[in-house]
Amino acid sequence: MKIKEFIEKGIEGGYDIKRALVVNKDDEYNPISMQSSDKMFLDPKAWEAVGKVDFKKTMKQDGSIKIEDYCKEYAQWAMKNMIEHLCEGGTIESYLETL
Repeated sequence: MKIKEFIEKGIEGGYDIKRALVVNKDDEYNPISMQSSDKMFLDPKAWEAVGKVDFKKTMKQDGSIKIEDYCKEYAQWAMKNMIEHLCEGGTIESYLETL
């Protein structure tokens, strides 16, 4: 997955992009920027939204797993692994490629 795809999946999954937008000195939202996407990577709600999209595409919809539970677990797992990847010298881009 690329950064752009992460952002798109987050929005598709219901992430409120205003949580990540950077406000300029005139209290106006700037368009999505690298600084905005950096904020998304640190926001569990963004990872939950990405997990929601992945859940709908890959998991059986038989009711055995609640989507809310899956999304929270996905966010915890993804963020933990991202931090470990960064500590080992990796980049956000290289981490996203593993997903």
